[in-house]
Amino acid sequence: MSIQPIKISQLDDDSKNAFLELFPVNADVYLFEFENQTFTTILSLVMNISKAIIDSSVIFVFYHPSTEGVGAWYPCPGAGTSATYITHFYMSQTQVDPSQYTLIIRTRKWDGTLHTPTKTFDKIRIYAVQLFPLNEEL
Repeated sequence: MSIQPIKISQLDDDSKNAFLELFPVNADVYLFEFENQTFTTILSLVMNISKAIIDSSVIFVFYHPSTEGVGAWYPCPGAGTSATYITHFYMSQTQVDPSQYTLIIRTRKWDGTLHTPTKTFDKIRIYAVQLFPLNEEL
């Protein structure tokens, strides 16, 4: 499943203000949302986004497990539901033209072994926060 990014500047005022409360930055932010993802140890999420944006961005990942209440959001990397597992992610470019990146979320037990029970994340949000314009010299 691939989702096109939404620039925060394109959101309605209420959504934009809610986002700016979390990330008070002057930057371009691209939001990818995925829903109802069921997996055991590895989850692959495909995003259509350019290499230039990825190379100049910080990536934040949050997810909502199906076993949690409506307001429960977890950061990745971090501890999962009831700290029964930990999550981490990595990403790589999997297609050049058009540019696609695959973000992989992995779950492990605290001892480093794979956490194999089936999990469902009702919603996953991936933020690519582009910290500076692409052509600006530092």
